[in-house]
Amino acid sequence: MGCAAKENIAELRDYKTAYPKMILCDAAFTHGGIGKSYGTIPVPPFGVPAVGCNKFDKEVSWKMDTLGATILHEYTHYMALMAPHPLLKETADVAYGPHGVQHMQKKHALYNGDSYNWFATENLWTNLCNTNYLPALNKGDDPGCFGVCKAFKG
Repeated sequence: MGCAAKENIAELRDYKTAYPKMILCDAAFTHGGIGKSYGTIPVPPFGVPAVGCNKFDKEVSWKMDTLGATILHEYTHYMALMAPHPLLKETADVAYGPHGVQHMQKKHALYNGDSYNWFATENLWTNLCNTNYLPALNKGDDPGCFGVCKAFKG
C-alpha cells in the first residue's frame, strides 16, 4: 500500500481515529493526463494543464476526474464522517472509475467510496458544461490507471 506502487493515487490512514491522515501520491496530481490545476499555469513539477469541458467525451469518463474527487473519495473512508448516518460505517473500495460505479450492484453502491466521487464528478461537469453525458463506456483507456485505478484505506 501507499505510494510505492505508481498506480496508487491516495490513501487514508488511521481512518477509524479522530485524526486520520490523507496521503496524496504523485498520481493524484497527474492521474490520466487530466488537468487538476484549475488555472492557466500547470502545477509544477507535474506540468498538468487545466481541465475543461472541451476535453471530455460524450460519455462520463476518467477525463472528468479531479483532485477534489480523489479527496472526496478518501474522506468517505473516514469513519467519523460517514458512520453517524446513513452508513453506520466507513465506505469500502468495491468498484473504481465511472464504468465500475455505474455497473456495480446497487446494494454495494452506498458503501463504495468511488460512488460518491463519481456522483459528485458527473453532477459538477453536467452543470458546468451544460451537457448531459451518456453512461460511461468500459473503454479501459485510462492511461493513469495501469489497468485499474486504486485507492486504499489503511
